Amino acid sequence: MLVLNYEKNGKSGYIGGAVLMEMGLGLYLGKKIYILNPIDETVNYKEEILCMLPTILNGDLGSMAKLLK
Repeated sequence: MLVLNYEKNGKSGYIGGAVLMEMGLGLYLGKKIYILNPIDETVNYKEEILCMLPTILNGDLGSMAKLLK
């Protein structure tokens, strides 16, 4: 699954509660999780996101294509 975490409300790499829930479902279903941009440092549940072992793409969708080959 690909999380498109663009800037929102002045926070770069924003991931809201609804997306966190979707990521949890993806994890439960055994899906690999990719996050487009680095996670906002101020989010209260950053540790929970990192526990899902996502691959952070640092804004480069091309790196995802390389990883999938």
